[in-house]
Amino acid sequence: MSEAIRVKTPSGFTAEILPEALDDMELLDDLCRLDAGEEWIAAKVVLRLLGAEGKKRLYDFCRDPETHRVTVSKVSQVLNELFTAPEIKK
Repeated sequence: MSEAIRVKTPSGFTAEILPEALDDMELLDDLCRLDAGEEWIAAKVVLRLLGAEGKKRLYDFCRDPETHRVTVSKVSQVLNELFTAPEIKK
C-alpha cells in the first residue's frame, strides 16, 4: 500500500487519499455516472475515495448544524474541491 496523499480543501475539509483509490476504474465509472446527473452515486464515490471512516468524517463536516442533514450539494462541492486539489492532480 502506498503512502496516503494528504489534501485540505478550500472549504477546510482534510482527507488522506490512497493513490490506489484514484487508480480505480470503478471509481471512474461512478464519476462518469455522477457527471451524467446521477447524483445518488455520490455516496459510492465517497466510499471508494475515502473509505468508511473518511465518509463519516466528510458527512460530519458537511452536516448542516441547524437541520443535521448532509446535503448532496455540500458533499458534491467538497468532492469537486478534492478532485481539483493540486495534490491529486499530480
